[in-house]
Amino acid sequence: MREPTSIFLKALLFVIGFSLYAKTVYYAYTLDDKLYITQNAFVKKGLKGLPDVWTKDLMEGYEASTSPGLLTGGRYRPFALTLHIIEQELHGNDPFWCHLFNAFLNGLLGIVAFLFFKQLFGFSVSPALGKWAALAGALFYMLHPLHVEAIANIRNRDELLSSLLGMGSVFLFTRYVLHQKLPFLLSGSFILLMALFTKESAINFVPVLLLFLLIFSSPMQLSRKFALRIALSVSLVMAFAFSLRHLATHSPSAEETVPELLNQVYLNADTEQHISGILYVYGLGLKLLFLPYPLTHDYYPYHPFRTFAELERGITPYPGFTEWPVLLSAGALLLLLFLLFFSFFRRHLHFKYRLIAFCISVFFGTTLLYANIFFEIGSFFNERFLFVASLSPALLFGYAVGSLRQRKKLPAYILLLLFSIAFAVVSAMRISDWKDDNHLVLADARVSTGSARANLIAAEASLRLGQRNDRADLHLLQAPFNTFTEQGVFYAERALKIYPTYLAPLDILGNLYFEQGKAAQSFALFSRYYRQNPIPRIWGNLLYVAESELEKGRTNEAGGFYLALSNIANNPNQRAEAYARLGKLKGQQLNQLDSSIFYLNKAVSLNPARASYREDLGTAYAISGKASEAKQALKKAYAIGAANKNLLQNLSLLYRQLGVPDSALYFQNLATEKDR
Repeated sequence: MREPTSIFLKALLFVIGFSLYAKTVYYAYTLDDKLYITQNAFVKKGLKGLPDVWTKDLMEGYEASTSPGLLTGGRYRPFALTLHIIEQELHGNDPFWCHLFNAFLNGLLGIVAFLFFKQLFGFSVSPALGKWAALAGALFYMLHPLHVEAIANIRNRDELLSSLLGMGSVFLFTRYVLHQKLPFLLSGSFILLMALFTKESAINFVPVLLLFLLIFSSPMQLSRKFALRIALSVSLVMAFAFSLRHLATHSPSAEETVPELLNQVYLNADTEQHISGILYVYGLGLKLLFLPYPLTHDYYPYHPFRTFAELERGITPYPGFTEWPVLLSAGALLLLLFLLFFSFFRRHLHFKYRLIAFCISVFFGTTLLYANIFFEIGSFFNERFLFVASLSPALLFGYAVGSLRQRKKLPAYILLLLFSIAFAVVSAMRISDWKDDNHLVLADARVSTGSARANLIAAEASLRLGQRNDRADLHLLQAPFNTFTEQGVFYAERALKIYPTYLAPLDILGNLYFEQGKAAQSFALFSRYYRQNPIPRIWGNLLYVAESELEKGRTNEAGGFYLALSNIANNPNQRAEAYARLGKLKGQQLNQLDSSIFYLNKAVSLNPARASYREDLGTAYAISGKASEAKQALKKAYAIGAANKNLLQNLSLLYRQLGVPDSALYFQNLATEKDR
């Protein structure tokens, strides 16, 4: 039987990798795509935004950001944003082409992984073993379900592309060592630079390169001269990339941010819990590298440590040293460290020892940045953090298949086929969750039950679905709920129970209760939010709830809401607005003119420049028979700019009652002109 050529295998890998994600072209933007694309002012400018993305922090372009420095360390990813700008210029705000490009990149990733693995295995094994080991490893890597988040989510292209470029740079640097040709050194340096401009975490490929050269190349291959050239090239690339990053993201005048659990996930943990959490997460990462199920995009407080049921029972959110997952993780890490040192010092005896030492080193070396050891990254864990680390199990699997094939071809083919099908099926199932925000967050809320954020965004999705009221969405209604608002209330209340001082669920829950017709509960939640964070949007929600009660004829309830608003208002203008609405209600709806005048006078004293308050006050005086006070209030309203038809007619009528026909005629003529 004729052996397949490398060209055929590379084409096969590309087709499989591209096909797996081809269906995402019909998917929408999801989650943080708004940060990079739909709500990024730099990207929306098209080509005119290029100077901004290369000279400014990514967060400065995010239109919804109130503080560009909110994320620790800044974000400088100009090449990733440049690609989004080109897509915006060519295709507009259409996710089809963005997803198509990501699927293309995954196919390309399969080819680059094959070349990288083949070169690595080529240092010490036979060409036949190396080729099949590279094929098996590339399939394992390209199909890995942990990669779905970085490929199905457009915003995470930076992870996919930086890994592809980083791996390509290591391949070219090692080609330079093997063939001693300067173009390999220059092209490897340039591609590493573009990887760093895509995402800063591409620096993970520097230790990968160093480990590759240290463990696999012989002293004859890696002379001091070539080692110095590579070291100098890499150092210059890093110095240039991080100098530009520093200039773009450094902000000496950045405001201090208030500690927030969702951005500092170990905020409430003591030292023991922090260390235990890190150990727990390392164990989880190891498990997911080999058994990638279940998957979720959300690892915020307090998933993966606790389920909601455990938190509800009062179990502390963070793990302790004595818990079995922590002990198991610690044992696994100690075993890996032992194998690392054992294999490293025996690497001259057999290729398998070099491979084990390399794989373990890559796992540790590429996960340290995300481990919350040196600084907090804003999450316990994310699956995309293992994108580079998943090279390790891929290499081990590839070597196992290649070695088995040398002895027994059929079992090797069966093993490769079974793993490929299993990974492809799990990946395809996970890819389907990324169809849009609603599908994703509702699926992941079932996994991350102990996460305040997962429950919050599931509540938001349920609110959206309930307001949309489309029968096509009914498959997203989970048992045992009868309506989306009922489902949303469940998730929002659960988010609050997990994180009682979390403000965002109050907003969502207030909207959900309003949709259910529970105005009092809605108003109470918006009030609770507003007392802690008096932003205009929540004030508007409070006014809307009160106004809705008034429209339904529930004047007593509306009046009570307005009075409550006058007590919690954050500034004189808002307090004046509450008094004015209460005064108008007292006069128009309840005919309590004395009370109406009392509250309207309060509104005028707090905000004398608001003409409408004086107009309402004048009207109340006029109906009460206090013509002199009415004239004074209405004339003042007219003087400060409220020349609307209703005011002019009221002035005309008032002057007629006072026996001043000329003034009455004057204002009547002005009112008539409003109709022309």
